Amino acid sequence: MLNAPAQALLGELGFTVRPGVSLLSLVFAEKHRDHFPAWEPWARYVLAQFKRDSLSLSHTPAHAELLRELRALPDFSRLWRHVTPAQDGAPLMPIRYAPPQAPHLTFMLARVQFVGTPELWGIVFLPEEG
Repeated sequence: MLNAPAQALLGELGFTVRPGVSLLSLVFAEKHRDHFPAWEPWARYVLAQFKRDSLSLSHTPAHAELLRELRALPDFSRLWRHVTPAQDGAPLMPIRYAPPQAPHLTFMLARVQFVGTPELWGIVFLPEEG
């Protein structure tokens, strides 16, 4: 789920965000696809990370509800069936934003594992120098 600073940044860049929104819903929303270079590899990457991170939660009502919402989005079900959970290590992935009347912004998405808690990962958006 996105924290408040991420919601504020993505809201300024034209993404529809609300408290508790899943990054997956932003990735699979058709109106946001132009923000992601090579959309399908990006979507597969995010799905693989989600599958890895949510294995222990797959039996919960919240997980079932999120999947129900995501299945309504284009291409989610197709990719869900063909993506396996990611390994612990994950590459950096670029995201490019093109806000109206502003320069393009490029971020690298990095996954960070918290020391001493192997089940806890964070996702950080790092500005790429250009």
